Amino acid sequence: MSVNLTSYLDGVLLLVKAKPNSRSNQACGVFDGMLRISITATAERGKANQAVIAVLAKTFSVPKAQIELIHGRTSANKTLLIRGKTVNELRDIINAG
Repeated sequence: MSVNLTSYLDGVLLLVKAKPNSRSNQACGVFDGMLRISITATAERGKANQAVIAVLAKTFSVPKAQIELIHGRTSANKTLLIRGKTVNELRDIINAG
């Protein structure tokens, strides 16, 4: 199954399923069209959102400032805008991992 990616403005919209309170911080596959991200942070006061952005920045080799949380601040299901990359670049990185 592949992750849903959509070109948007100056980047790509990415659907993410966050799993807080995990053993490690990492992207761990695709589930139901969303990239699944395990994070050690708890889901309180934005800690999990910051951890998701950090994992995505490392995974896609972009600065954290180029990643914006668009939707899902208080939900495990999130939509993020990744600036400076194309749909094909992100798809290649996700498929390689």
